[in-house]
Amino acid sequence: MLERVSLFSPLLPLSLLIIISKSASGFVWRALFVFLGVSFVCDYTAKVVGLEGINNMPVFHVYNVLVGAIICYYYYRVLQLQKMKVIIRWLFLFFLFVSLFEFFYRQGYLTFNTFAAWTINVLTIFFTLLWFYQVFFSEEQMKLTKLPEFWVNVGFFFYFGSTMVLTLFSEMILYAGGNDELTMKLWPIQLVTNILFNLIILRAVWALKRA
Repeated sequence: MLERVSLFSPLLPLSLLIIISKSASGFVWRALFVFLGVSFVCDYTAKVVGLEGINNMPVFHVYNVLVGAIICYYYYRVLQLQKMKVIIRWLFLFFLFVSLFEFFYRQGYLTFNTFAAWTINVLTIFFTLLWFYQVFFSEEQMKLTKLPEFWVNVGFFFYFGSTMVLTLFSEMILYAGGNDELTMKLWPIQLVTNILFNLIILRAVWALKRA
């Protein structure tokens, strides 16, 4: 039940995005629509492939690269410092290199690529902190809770931060001699994290509607 709720949770913000499409169709709207659409399609595909008894790790690798590209482009647009835009381009190329190296050489396409996942988690947290720094030191007066970008950043920081911690725990369990069955006990926490993340993004879409 929890897994099904998590799987379909992106449809809540996606539905509201479609409803408000005529009144709010700017960059943030497009970014959220593409991000949520990719997330749902990849998760659903992975679920279907897994039920057929086929290894679904390649789907997650594709998802990781697509989400990484979307997030890097999103912050390339919303961060204003020109130097940061140059850094984001180089960081994306680094992330792409890591993902391809893990996929083809280090861990392969049928296993979870730990370092690639860690890379996008760390980069996203870094980008969110930069956005908060940009806003807090801005001379412009604004009410943060009314900004859709604020809720997007809160959601990204919460989700990717939680995912990084859960991945760390999983690696520690395996390193200490545990098995995959033990690490799977962390899976419900990941599902709850995903549900909460999509509720935060729903709040971002609502702020976009009222903006």
